[in-house]
Amino acid sequence: MKKIFIILIAAAVAAVSCSKINELDDRVGKLETRMDAVETAISKINTNIASLQTIVDALSQKDFIKEVKDIKDASNKVIGYELVFDKKGSVKIYHGTDGQTGPQGPQGPQGPQGQTGATPKIGIAQDTDGLYYWTLNDGWLLDSTTGQKVLAVGQKGDPGHDGHDGHDGTNGTNGTNGNDGLTPQLRIEQGQWELSYDGQNWTQLGVATSVNTDNFFTSVAKVGDDLVLTLHNGDIYRIPIGSQLSIAYDVDSLVVVKPGETRTIHYAITTSVGKADIEVLCGGDVKAKIVNQSGLEGDIQVLCGSEIDEYCKVVVLVTDGVRIITDRFEFETEGMTITDNTLKSVEAAAGDLEIEFLTNTDFTVNIPAEAQSWISCIATKAMAVHGMTLRIAANSGVKRSAVVTVKSKISDLKLDYTITQEGVLGVVKFDYTGTDYNNSFPTVTGTTSGATVDWGDAVVTAWGTYTHKYTDGKSAHTITVTMAAMTQISFGNLTNISAIDVSGM
Repeated sequence: MKKIFIILIAAAVAAVSCSKINELDDRVGKLETRMDAVETAISKINTNIASLQTIVDALSQKDFIKEVKDIKDASNKVIGYELVFDKKGSVKIYHGTDGQTGPQGPQGPQGPQGQTGATPKIGIAQDTDGLYYWTLNDGWLLDSTTGQKVLAVGQKGDPGHDGHDGHDGTNGTNGTNGNDGLTPQLRIEQGQWELSYDGQNWTQLGVATSVNTDNFFTSVAKVGDDLVLTLHNGDIYRIPIGSQLSIAYDVDSLVVVKPGETRTIHYAITTSVGKADIEVLCGGDVKAKIVNQSGLEGDIQVLCGSEIDEYCKVVVLVTDGVRIITDRFEFETEGMTITDNTLKSVEAAAGDLEIEFLTNTDFTVNIPAEAQSWISCIATKAMAVHGMTLRIAANSGVKRSAVVTVKSKISDLKLDYTITQEGVLGVVKFDYTGTDYNNSFPTVTGTTSGATVDWGDAVVTAWGTYTHKYTDGKSAHTITVTMAAMTQISFGNLTNISAIDVSGM
């Protein structure tokens, strides 16, 4: 009986031991599964970090995506994309899954930039020097040794210097090497987030309690012809899917011409493929062809016929083998018309004179050299009604005038504006014939102080001299009286006076 009891006890102990062992095996299996999930999540984070570096580098080199492939999990759910670049190869990005709880490790000190328990946020940002650097938790990632920002995209080296001319010539000096961008890596070790650039030396960032892959690319979307990536810090990267292609010209799409004219339109193509073809098609009474072509630049030469109307068009076709774009130029005959009058009178004080006219062509404003001391063009307007603003200087002298011309840049079309400015000095001129002036001098009402008489033979006298003897041998002279505040003049003797000009009063 005693033996049977002992056997029963042993069987019971064996049964309990098997139960504990099974429970322990189950816990170990769950822990291993969780550890595998954590390692997978960290691997995705490091893949995203390396991929972001490639993406920024590709954008700086105007690379583009040739193909976008879905990355799916075991349940056929899309968890990321594989981006196939034209030059940079392929990269994978993961746009996030549920966070995985990390292994419980000993409580360590918080890292200098890390957030306790949170997955470190790695990103790239461009600084004011134009270079791209890594960021950590929305601040600059600093090298633990130097304290400097960590470069994310390689920097080009300086160009080498040319050698000196001579019989053989000395070799040029080599350019300085560029700085390579570094790629951070993350891991969890003993319950701590750690960061490394070389896989050998690691720096602690803070306690790790969970791993999130959804704090990197918060949004990945196809928008038009671009793939738009939004990072956790709000930075947005737009990567073209297919080549970038555009064309720019040195004129507007509406070209003003005159019949029979030949116009040259310069173009410049931008494409990430590096080459493109351009063709032109014509309509109406115009002809066009491509000339002076060199690489991605050249000219469109347009020959206009005798009739310029709404049917006159040139269509431009551009393709780089991946994309096609079209542009169109239309043509109209130039015109220039005044809107009020061409005679403008201004006061003696300084001020601005607004002048408007109708035109559809580019124009220049020509001011005579002798009037540039008191008239200047300070602005032109490009509206349905074009115009200009003339700045008029103050006039402390006699009345003056000048003709300002608005002229088409492509033809002889022009508008002449006569600008007359009042003066503070009055002028009266009269033509006298004789060897000596013995007539009674005219009576002038005004300010006699400072008034002058120009006798017409290079002799000028102050007011008060009323007779003059001519010695230059000429029989005809124009006598000019200049006086401030001149209001009235009267002649008592008109003998030998053939003409009187009072327009300067």
